[in-house]
Amino acid sequence: MALQNEADIWEDTGHLKEEYLYEVLEKCNYSTKTIENKIYQYRKFKEVYTNLSEWFDEKIELRIGDKVKKDLNYRNRSYIFLLAIMGLEIDYKYLCSISGTDGYVRLLSYLNIDIGFEELRMKSIELGYSEFSSGTTLKWSLVRILMHTGKSHYSQIKIDDINKFRDYASVCYKDVHLNSELDKNDNLQNVIDRFTGSTYQLQLVLYVLGVVKEEPKRVHSRQRKIDRDLSHISSKEISDVVIRYLNQCKLVKESGTIQNSFTAINKFILWLQDKHPEVVNLKLLSRNIIEEYFKELKEKGTSKFGKPYTPNALLGYISPVKVFLDEALAWGYDDVPTRKLIFNYDLPKRPKSKPRYIKESDLNILMDSVAKLECPYQKNAIILLRWTGARREEIHRLDINALDYYNDGTPKLLIPIGKTNSSRWVPINEEAKKAYKELLEIRKNAGNLKGLIDRKTKKATDYLFMKRNQMISTSYLFQDGLMYACEDAGLLDDSGKAKYTSHQFRHTIGTTMANKGASVPTIMKMLGHHSPDMTLVYSTIFDETVKDEYQKTVDTNKEVIAGGLYAKSLKNNELKKEEVDWIKANFHKTYLMIGHCFHHTREAMCDFADACFFCSKYVTTEQHIPILKNKYEVENKLIQDAEERNWEKEIIRHKRVADRVKEILNELGVDL
Repeated sequence: MALQNEADIWEDTGHLKEEYLYEVLEKCNYSTKTIENKIYQYRKFKEVYTNLSEWFDEKIELRIGDKVKKDLNYRNRSYIFLLAIMGLEIDYKYLCSISGTDGYVRLLSYLNIDIGFEELRMKSIELGYSEFSSGTTLKWSLVRILMHTGKSHYSQIKIDDINKFRDYASVCYKDVHLNSELDKNDNLQNVIDRFTGSTYQLQLVLYVLGVVKEEPKRVHSRQRKIDRDLSHISSKEISDVVIRYLNQCKLVKESGTIQNSFTAINKFILWLQDKHPEVVNLKLLSRNIIEEYFKELKEKGTSKFGKPYTPNALLGYISPVKVFLDEALAWGYDDVPTRKLIFNYDLPKRPKSKPRYIKESDLNILMDSVAKLECPYQKNAIILLRWTGARREEIHRLDINALDYYNDGTPKLLIPIGKTNSSRWVPINEEAKKAYKELLEIRKNAGNLKGLIDRKTKKATDYLFMKRNQMISTSYLFQDGLMYACEDAGLLDDSGKAKYTSHQFRHTIGTTMANKGASVPTIMKMLGHHSPDMTLVYSTIFDETVKDEYQKTVDTNKEVIAGGLYAKSLKNNELKKEEVDWIKANFHKTYLMIGHCFHHTREAMCDFADACFFCSKYVTTEQHIPILKNKYEVENKLIQDAEERNWEKEIIRHKRVADRVKEILNELGVDL
């Protein structure tokens, strides 16, 4: 509808001029009686709210009107909608408090104004949404954003418009005093769910159409949310520095890291506010206050479960506060302590535990149950996890071009950039290849129209696990899928939870490869480790393997054992029990190229350990390079093991041998 000059449309009071309103109502093809009635209601409305700003200042309960009594404000709702069509911005307090906007949509139709809704609806159906979702649900947020912004077409909507609506409505809908009309007609939680679903769907469709460049993110109801403006903090000086710090972190850190930091900092600030209200500026912090906080964390523990925090939980609460104070100081903030208050020795030490792999007997039963999962996404996600050793987040981010083949035809999978900021190729078996191809086939008809921006590469990516142009959640794929499989397999713990986690497939691959003799570099490449320290944790031999190896080599072959006096003692069962137990527990560490050495670590250092390498008559050639490399790797593993056990003499001995073997390899032209 062509608009006239502003002076022909609006009064100085903010209202539409009566003659213009009459003209508009005629264009709507209302009957004469209906027009007269609407003009009458309009005049009464102006008598109460001479200036339109008075209506905006009115209490919200009165502004939305009474649907049953059909009072003045309710009867003039179509007038308010018309003001929005004319470009007046209606506040979200009002828009989020009324139950319906059908009157606005009808006026658009009467006036032949196209906001582009049909195009949005068809694109929504193409994405796989139902007719209802593509109509009623999608309209829920669209018309409110248009009425608030005064825009006349969906193509004018910006990402800031969507974010503003999301931020306000999520707060508004939780306040029952602002939602009297909504509460009478619907359960409040249903309204909130309708709002979040509608806003997500609108942003998704606009993203697919290229109107906005940011794809929507799912917000799960169980996800704990904290007020990011820190309005719950009494000291504005403290809240300001935290907000400034978090905003600066967005430039260099990932959102998950920032959220974890915020949770820990928020916990500390709330404690500080409660225990030391006199600290209104972080410059007033002292070491004594910090130590008091640490003490309370350690002694009181978690109120939710009524038990002390684990070392990992303590580290999660203390480390981010330390980083916050250290970085704020380094970044030149003048409203934080001017010296370090928290040191590395304050951080709880993580307990070193061995990787928990899935026992082979349980693994077979579990994978049989995985194969029976009804959801192909869950089934194939776990199969890929089983055979790649990848992290679940890496499997979640596989794209549709990840499958390829080595020269000999062996399939391989490109694991995307993950925790260590690098991608890698890993070989897979036929079962994993079949799983990938099945997912690829399913994806063709899953309503995906446009790639999503990868959080690591910042490039548009066609993910394998997508449906309706949105990522399928990791919790659904792995946590839920594994729970169903464990229930079917009877692999539950005492509390009825799944006995195994998705990450234990990764531990299983790593430990199995180490147990079967794979080198540390090979395991590193398979698992995407950058440091040998990360991989060496898998290079511990299974207890079962140690036992089998001992029994096969010593226990059942005593008649063919040869060597020194120790061999004779073994043959004749003359060793003490503690000596035999030590041999069993450390059998793999006693290996020599020509046998085993049972020199106990409590004895003085052996003068003849690996003597050949230091002998003046020792000669070797290039053909022995593989054996020497293996010797070098073994010695480094034993150094690591000796360091963990604080065996100082063994550390010195193995370092001496490793350095000598490295020197020999260098002479042979091998650069380690």
